[in-house]
Amino acid sequence: MIVVDKALEKLEAENMPIRIGLVGAGFAARGFMVQMLSAIKGMRLVAVSNRTKSYAVQGFEEAEYTNFKKTKNLQDLEKTISMGKTALTNDPFLLTDSKQVDVIVEATGEVEFGSQVILRAIENNKSCDIDGFPISHPCLLILTYKSTTKTQPTNEPIKLNQH
Repeated sequence: MIVVDKALEKLEAENMPIRIGLVGAGFAARGFMVQMLSAIKGMRLVAVSNRTKSYAVQGFEEAEYTNFKKTKNLQDLEKTISMGKTALTNDPFLLTDSKQVDVIVEATGEVEFGSQVILRAIENNKSCDIDGFPISHPCLLILTYKSTTKTQPTNEPIKLNQH
């Protein structure tokens, strides 16, 4: 874990965090939100998509985080992220298509829907994590959140300069 911690510290110091987009805001996803918004250095939760926005808002409230904005289109989402806010939308494909998102965490638990999101993310050269199972394309540092443990590194090589 020390290698990963050092890599994340370097990204944080260089103001080049790994930009995470979360699809889904159920119970486990909200726990992921709290972790990302309060404890992780070198990564930023830059966007959240959920069919029911109020569940994502609940996740922001649980993290005591107010720096988010509801967005409706790709231009608005990217502007929101570039201003340092976390974007909130009900369209997951805005996250997969955004140049401001490096990694997609798909946490809906819906196989068909999740497959569509992940395929679109891969088409856009994003690294992906499906409910704790990382899929890397291209290789990128990605941490898998598990509710029973702290973050775990993947077995993929670390590549620091992704932006």
